[in-house]
Amino acid sequence: MIIFESERLLCRELQRQDLPLFFDLESNPRVLKYTGQEPVLDKVQCKKNLNSIIEKYNLPENTYNVWAVIRKSDDKFIGTAALILSENGNEIGYRLREVFWGNGYGLEIAENLVHYCLNELDLKGIYAEVDQANVISVRILNQTMIQKKSYWNERDQCNDYLYELSKEEYDEKRY
Repeated sequence: MIIFESERLLCRELQRQDLPLFFDLESNPRVLKYTGQEPVLDKVQCKKNLNSIIEKYNLPENTYNVWAVIRKSDDKFIGTAALILSENGNEIGYRLREVFWGNGYGLEIAENLVHYCLNELDLKGIYAEVDQANVISVRILNQTMIQKKSYWNERDQCNDYLYELSKEEYDEKRY
């Protein structure tokens, strides 16, 4: 199922055949450096994680969505986009395989994910958190959302920024 499309990218549900490149993404310490997660170094565990995500798609009350991001020009799996729904808010996120860094895909994913959440899903608002040392994601989020605060993240032991964007703010600024 297609979630959203942009000029160069397509976001769709993950599929079992994505495993080799999903593993490439999830096992790369540089990709996961600022996420607070350890790389998944066991392909069997990565397969379990992928299957768990795929199984959630069919649950009526699914609140944990991770989708594949595909480059249209060659159908390459380049990363993931995510939306996690909770009582505390609707968190968005994205990851890119290292080989695709530096091509503007992160901004393209973020802009279209924001649009999808606020317009297609009609969510009242979304948020994202980022380690302040992750300067590329900070730059992307500065262009797509509104920085609300800076704080010490006790769990990950780092300084984070909190970004938020309401439907009203999105409509006013037309991000």
